[in-house]
Amino acid sequence: MRVLRLLICVLVTLLAGTPAAAATYTLTPSQDTDVRQNGGGVANCGACTQLSVRNHSTGEYRPLYQFDLSAIPAGSRLVSATLRLWVTGAENSSVGVYRVTQSWSEGTLTWANSGGVSHDASVVATFTPASSGRYYDIDVASLVALWRAGTANNGLILKIGGNNTLATFTSKEWATA
Repeated sequence: MRVLRLLICVLVTLLAGTPAAAATYTLTPSQDTDVRQNGGGVANCGACTQLSVRNHSTGEYRPLYQFDLSAIPAGSRLVSATLRLWVTGAENSSVGVYRVTQSWSEGTLTWANSGGVSHDASVVATFTPASSGRYYDIDVASLVALWRAGTANNGLILKIGGNNTLATFTSKEWATA
């Protein structure tokens, strides 16, 4: 299936303290949506099959994704973490990934009730979705390490640069193989 994934590779340490083989965990979002500034900012996209990131004169769109990391054993060492997005609509403009700093619910979140969603000012990673119909892999190990160290896991948000730009990605509701 062409869905969004978070691939996390961790090194599991055995009780004797010797490292075991690396294990990879593939997680789908526990929740995802986008917030849209135009139209009064009241649209909710928690059930949408595609999420958009947009910077336009009529308003921004910002997709959010959150992943439940509880399947990863405590005490394991993070080796890598990759956000894998399937792009359905491309734009040759840089997209930034940011850590969300507020809690949210995919069924109720809107631009109007969140102010565009609180997030860190520092970018975690960037990528440029220059073509559609393919995956883009983004290194988010630093963000996953923060979550595993105890920073609140409120997910991540995407913001696109440029003017009048738009890119779209699958959501967890995307069902086409």
